Amino acid sequence: MYRDVIDNDDIMEISVWKHIKWRLYHFVWSLPAFLLLLYAFPLEMMRKDEFFDETVFYRISVSFLVFLWMRCRVYSAWMVAESICVLNGIGIYPEESCPSAGKGPNRIDILKEQMNRKGTNYNSEAVRNLDIWSIELNASFRGGMRAWNRTVQFWLANCVYKRVPRSMGVLLTMLVSAFWHGVHPGYFLSFLTVPLCTLAEDNILSLVPKDSNGKLPLSFTVL
Repeated sequence: MYRDVIDNDDIMEISVWKHIKWRLYHFVWSLPAFLLLLYAFPLEMMRKDEFFDETVFYRISVSFLVFLWMRCRVYSAWMVAESICVLNGIGIYPEESCPSAGKGPNRIDILKEQMNRKGTNYNSEAVRNLDIWSIELNASFRGGMRAWNRTVQFWLANCVYKRVPRSMGVLLTMLVSAFWHGVHPGYFLSFLTVPLCTLAEDNILSLVPKDSNGKLPLSFTVL
């Protein structure tokens, strides 16, 4: 994508305001949410001995809110990072070229035909790193995971998952992802639970009756 910008002398002629606008909207609520929740529920409160004397419900609630401000911190940072890319033309491609996160356009023929042409509709899906509402409201663990850090997931899927035996794909991919984040034991403890979560979810979903369209019942989704 960077090379596409360097090779395109007219990239800055494309209007990107509509691609920046919705990112600013998410930034405007996610940053204050992060700061307010961080102030009200700092991570240090979970490290105190008194915290473990509280009820299970209280501890789960605080853990949820701490994890929420951690996500809001990432949301606000990524909105800024994506906006910087878009302002410089990185990730801007014709809609009909079917851009995808991390990869860019899937239809190179359409890209060559429509890029810089007057009247072309563009999008910035190639650098859209996350789908916030899918992360927060998706009915499945796997669906939420796929909406998070999509450009890195593209890299992991193509450089790791598709190159190893299928039976070990998820485990080895999460192992590489943990190492990519750092060598802290917490990364490995966190990422290596993903295969167990997806396995448990698949078993649970196989027991839930679906409608004629293959969708889960609303009651199960809400629960």
